[in-house]
Amino acid sequence: MGSPEGLARTLLWDAVRVVAAVAVFAAALSLATGVWPPLVAVESGSMEPALSAGDLVIVTEPGRFAAAAATADGVVTARQGRDRGHRSFGAPGSVVVYSPPGRTGPPVVHRVQFRVAAGENWYDRADPSAVTAEDCAELRHCPAPHDGFVTKGDDNRRYDQATGLAPPVRASWLRGVARGSVPYLGCLRLALAGDSCLRPERPAHQTSSRATVPSPRAGVGSVDGAVPGGPNTRATQRHALSATVGDGPRRNAARGACALVTGAADFRPAGV
Repeated sequence: MGSPEGLARTLLWDAVRVVAAVAVFAAALSLATGVWPPLVAVESGSMEPALSAGDLVIVTEPGRFAAAAATADGVVTARQGRDRGHRSFGAPGSVVVYSPPGRTGPPVVHRVQFRVAAGENWYDRADPSAVTAEDCAELRHCPAPHDGFVTKGDDNRRYDQATGLAPPVRASWLRGVARGSVPYLGCLRLALAGDSCLRPERPAHQTSSRATVPSPRAGVGSVDGAVPGGPNTRATQRHALSATVGDGPRRNAARGACALVTGAADFRPAGV
């Protein structure tokens, strides 16, 4: 057995190699996707069943790899998707990450439903089950204060705009579009951030879900959305995976590397 000094040097070089390899992968992925950070670790189920807590999602700038059905903003609305046969994560419409100005919480990851124009009475175009108002006068952000997108979590009952989560989403507020996901791998990222994939279920209208992302400073950020009320079908497996991260001599290197970017396996593309 080598000396303690030799073992320390070996561990140090192992840590340097891990961080260097991950940094190269992160840089290449960022160049390919056009955004930073390019990966999102989902914490809870506002986008079930398309995205589950513990999934790792790859994000690109909206115009990159955009579908033929996309608007000039690189986004396909749910209505366009239904008309043109486009599906993303099992349903029509792009899944986007957005953050309106002045928002103090993390960004939101939800599906684009339809586009509205400034001054538009969009109540008549809304799904009646996704609003609680009787007319435009009772509906938040109606008439539309500006051009933008109406958005909604797949497992949420109401539009984000109807609940007051955000006004119609301007194209300039988009952080990116989700292109694919890796089941469970985000649990490792969440565990290293001191979080958990297992969340108590709460009513959709009371709280919001979160998803952790590596920040531009290699720290921890998050994306957020209104929480669904349905069961978390993969909670047991995610909780078990997040519990496997323990202490050890390489933990700090793993924490730093995972904060920068997380690797992927069993990649699931979002759709055509």
